[in-house]
Amino acid sequence: MTRVWWIPLISAALLFAQSSGKQPLKQPGDEPRQADAAGAHKAADQKTDQKYAEPEEEDEGLKPSQDYVFNPLEAQYCLKIGNEYYSRKKYRPAILRFREAAKWNPGYAEAYLRLAQASEKINDDAGARKAYAKYLEVSPNAKDAGKIKKKIASLGN
Repeated sequence: MTRVWWIPLISAALLFAQSSGKQPLKQPGDEPRQADAAGAHKAADQKTDQKYAEPEEEDEGLKPSQDYVFNPLEAQYCLKIGNEYYSRKKYRPAILRFREAAKWNPGYAEAYLRLAQASEKINDDAGARKAYAKYLEVSPNAKDAGKIKKKIASLGN
């Protein structure tokens, strides 16, 4: 007589899977009903719609804060992240980070300059002109002030 030693192991595994909340192995005849499959497809479509409804910049924990108090270290960090996006030609997230850097430190001239440059890349002339003007307001004696004034004039009204 051959001992079937593996049957108790399989039973124990199935019991463990049920008690731990994991799905047990599928048995023949366990196919979902047609209505359940349709509901699963609708749920998957809703998840897909939610996923593409609003593009996320990055992790939830790294999203911009709404309470801006003068914080030059946070401004430098935002500028650094924005520069990283800019170097990868992801201009819209870069713009968000440059704006945030300017909110953390309203006197941070480089944030306005980088914001203007990124705005130019996406053909947002009004945004670029406004950022260049703010750059000159914050840093009127900048080395490139004459060049920036010409850029503002070339961007039009």
